Amino acid sequence: MNDWFKDWFSSGEYHNVYKHRDSKDAILFWDTFSRKFELPDNVKVLDAACGPGRYSSILAEKNIDVTGFDLAMPLLKIAYQKITKTGTIPKLLQADIREATFRGKFDLILNMFTSFGYFESDDENFLFLKNASEFLADKGVFVLDYLNHQKVIDTLVPESSKIVENKEVFEKRFIRNGRVEKEIVISNGSANVKFIESVKLYDKKTLVDNINSLGYNILDIWGGYGGEAFDGKSSERLIILFGK
Repeated sequence: MNDWFKDWFSSGEYHNVYKHRDSKDAILFWDTFSRKFELPDNVKVLDAACGPGRYSSILAEKNIDVTGFDLAMPLLKIAYQKITKTGTIPKLLQADIREATFRGKFDLILNMFTSFGYFESDDENFLFLKNASEFLADKGVFVLDYLNHQKVIDTLVPESSKIVENKEVFEKRFIRNGRVEKEIVISNGSANVKFIESVKLYDKKTLVDNINSLGYNILDIWGGYGGEAFDGKSSERLIILFGK
């Protein structure tokens, strides 16, 4: 498997295909999180694999000290524009999540919207969680927002198409080799471009066991951005909150 995410996230088409993902989830998550968890007044947040800055921009708007990083420069440029509009100077870095390290400490580390499980090996997939122990504050919280693997399997739509920016987007989805994969073909009528998405499927027990093995304690598990209890059959998301 090649590094599909490098081509797809840097293509410019990724943001168009997922532009329907607005800030509602980010706002709901923050409202829920800030009710359930008490963080320092001068909280420092790391938005890992921040993409186009949905979460970073919401936090910046609330005058929260947030640092974001991502591998895809086109997405970082969009995040920069969003954060600048809040009147805040963006703190954004380009980095591969497997190599990202920080000298300072963060009270909250976010890894949102299934930016986990992209790599072939478990070691690579859990490497950032392992490294994050060094820059997560002692009473800090790490939030891993991942898909509910069973719901994905049970509700997989094999094929679909839609029109985005006057282009037709064909999507084919598969479960194979323990991964959920999507082939995306974008057509402007005269030419086609093809991209791949591939995410390893982890169940709740496997994730929790691996997180515990890294020395973390599970603080809560949600099935959605509103803090709903996780249900293995029906929950849209598997959001695991943990700390040292």
